[in-house]
Amino acid sequence: MDCSICGDSIETTWFGWSDGNNAEPVVEGGRCCDTCDMTVVIPARLARYVPAVRQYKPSKETYPEFRDYKGF
Repeated sequence: MDCSICGDSIETTWFGWSDGNNAEPVVEGGRCCDTCDMTVVIPARLARYVPAVRQYKPSKETYPEFRDYKGF
């Protein structure tokens, strides 16, 4: 099987898995190699959620166990 992103052959893992990784959202329905998963797919997935993460503002009232934490 070939990577849907770079076209390289997807290698079989030490435990016998030979279908690679889910390439979505980069290639819908595609499969990708470990390198493209780590360098292309995972960053693309995280980029979808960064704006939501930045808007979230926890407070000491929401998480009382962090009452001594100075980062809020």
